[in-house]
Amino acid sequence: MAAMDPTLCFDNELRTHFQFKSASDALLARLSIMNGIEDAILDLFLSVVNDPNFDSKEVSFKESADIHLCVAERRQENLDSLGNRSSQDMVNVTAGLPTVVLDCVVDVLKYELEDAVVALRSGDGISFISPGPPLSCFGNIEEERKAIRASRRVLSTCCVVHTSWLSRAHRALGCALMLPLRRTEEIPLLSHFVRSPLYSSWTRQVDLKFSLTDHRQRLKNLPSMFSRMPNIDFLQLDFTGKTNPFSVIDQEERDFDTEFIQFIFDTICGLQELQQLNLVMKEKSFPDLFFNIALPKLKSICFVGPNAGSFLVADPMAEPSLQQLVTANPKLQLIAISSSKYVSVTNHVETRYISWAKTSKTPVFSLDAIGLDLTKVRRVNPEPSALRLRLLSGVGDLRVCCSHNSEMPALVCAATSAPSIALCVHGNSPDVVLQALRSLRESVKCVVVILGPMYNKESLEKLSNWDQFLADALASRIEGRTCGLQRIEMAFLPSPSFKGIRDLGSMGLSTLLPKSKSWCKERDVLLELTFHYPNDVL
Repeated sequence: MAAMDPTLCFDNELRTHFQFKSASDALLARLSIMNGIEDAILDLFLSVVNDPNFDSKEVSFKESADIHLCVAERRQENLDSLGNRSSQDMVNVTAGLPTVVLDCVVDVLKYELEDAVVALRSGDGISFISPGPPLSCFGNIEEERKAIRASRRVLSTCCVVHTSWLSRAHRALGCALMLPLRRTEEIPLLSHFVRSPLYSSWTRQVDLKFSLTDHRQRLKNLPSMFSRMPNIDFLQLDFTGKTNPFSVIDQEERDFDTEFIQFIFDTICGLQELQQLNLVMKEKSFPDLFFNIALPKLKSICFVGPNAGSFLVADPMAEPSLQQLVTANPKLQLIAISSSKYVSVTNHVETRYISWAKTSKTPVFSLDAIGLDLTKVRRVNPEPSALRLRLLSGVGDLRVCCSHNSEMPALVCAATSAPSIALCVHGNSPDVVLQALRSLRESVKCVVVILGPMYNKESLEKLSNWDQFLADALASRIEGRTCGLQRIEMAFLPSPSFKGIRDLGSMGLSTLLPKSKSWCKERDVLLELTFHYPNDVL
């Protein structure tokens, strides 16, 4: 077959070829006719090509990401030179402050920013260190967002105090990349972070959520961005925006999706310092390729999107995909599978979360935690299935979320070796919890009861209604049995309509439970009343 004439260009409208004076002219014309590049951009490109100083043989850039990297390196050099010039004029003094004092102050500000980022990640239900309850339980997280904005504002101010402060404050600002901070704000292009001098080898945490405008062309800058941040130890990639790049739209796009998944996989596997990885998506079918991730320092991995109920095994080595993760990651200590919040609850007990862990005391993986959601269960079955019964007998942490359902006591009773149990009842009838507390096994050392949001002081005062229920349940719990209980925690979820609830002290709250408090004091059981974010409790 004869080779196509390089001077020809195909016209999509007329479906014919036409000829240009040279092959170079044809290549440039194709940018407009076939690739749809805007005229203004093409004019700028032509002005560069026609410049007498332009020599194509000198061009070392292969793609736009190379330009972004070059710009970032030059900006960093300029920042460093500013700090060096300032240091030459002052001996151990930076704008009137001793260097050691300035370093300590910036470190404190950086730690405050890191703490605020972790708090928001947990409060927003996106860290998935533990399973989150239904969306109705989610409380107010605006304070955490305000804390991040305040920390960034202070560090940004430090940048303009003196040139010798600039580099220090920049590094503190760039310790964590977390976007979007607000759900309504537009997410910058990744090339922005590649060029930014804020993010470099000192960046440790990266948390990105991709939205409707994201596509493969935009995300191609991920490798360039990560090459600027080789020391990332925490990475969360959230693909639950309106347009999911993993969604299969039609047969024609299947190859594209496969290629894109491979691209994300290869990018992640290049992060040799990564210790914690969270991948989040709304699809029921989680790409199997991600179970082949292999990283030398990876300690924790969480997949959000697969059906957690499909991984009901006590030993991850019994499940081929989990076995691959364990064998390929020698430092791995925690594997977690969390069902996507977009997956609807069926008419059976929904396993929302399951995790396996190993410690220095247990060199092999064992079942760590199970989170069960009974809030929308239509079928009342007080007896757990045989499979779930076997799993619950060896679980270390059981978390049950329910309202009015008689299955909770049976589930609690089945957890024969669990030292920790959390019961989330969303402020509903105490009867459910009363029956569950009476079913506690001797192994239980800590019980957390989550009552749901408190919206005002009146709803807080209703806590006193729990006092007699709790005291009776605890008293009946120890009759004729050894009690290993060491701690009881009554927890509330924060509510945006009652922000002042956080200011109430634990001692003031304890007066609302006098009988329970007296019972616990007599038996050296710690009774606490606290506030929990959803991700802390279930």
